[in-house]
Amino acid sequence: MTSTDAEIVSVHAFAKLARDYCALVESEPGQPVDVRAVAKMLAQLIGLGLDLPSDLFEDFSEMEADSSALYGRAKARFSGLPFDLYFDVCSNR
Repeated sequence: MTSTDAEIVSVHAFAKLARDYCALVESEPGQPVDVRAVAKMLAQLIGLGLDLPSDLFEDFSEMEADSSALYGRAKARFSGLPFDLYFDVCSNR
């Protein structure tokens, strides 16, 4: 596999996981979701992002998005997660 092929594979892997993550974040708040699965997916997304070709971001400034609407959807989705239950597991009481 040439370096170009490896770069294409890394971009496709990142894109697939990014689509899956976005679908989860943008899904309806009432659907059950596991916090550990979300954290794992986000960690994998960050890891795959580090493997992306460095020249991929040259035209990235051209992207436009309604960030306030996206933020509102993500906030609504994750506000229903049971973070208060995880606090007891992680606290030093």
